[in-house]
Amino acid sequence: MEQAASKANPCFFMLDAGYDQSKVYEALRNVKAQAIIPLNLRREQEPPAGIMANGTPCCSMGYAMTYWGADGDILKFRCTHATGKVDCPLSMAACSSSNYGMVVK
Repeated sequence: MEQAASKANPCFFMLDAGYDQSKVYEALRNVKAQAIIPLNLRREQEPPAGIMANGTPCCSMGYAMTYWGADGDILKFRCTHATGKVDCPLSMAACSSSNYGMVVK
């Protein structure tokens, strides 16, 4: 990587998922280049219950919750039915008794 970067001095490297390794990212960072590499999900583990594969919490009906800002450094997610993104068959009754809907931080 470093030899290729030193000759042409490119700013970006587009590589396939086989190069999704920390040593590749470090080598490109050392030559001040940006890596554009799709994630290699081969070793991905099953997310914990209530969390989608991308890290977004899901409601009791299995819908991904809507990002609703942050409280300081903590992300806030809200019921998708309450935000109007999904027409949940159980409304908000299954998740929360509040008319604001369930909130997860």
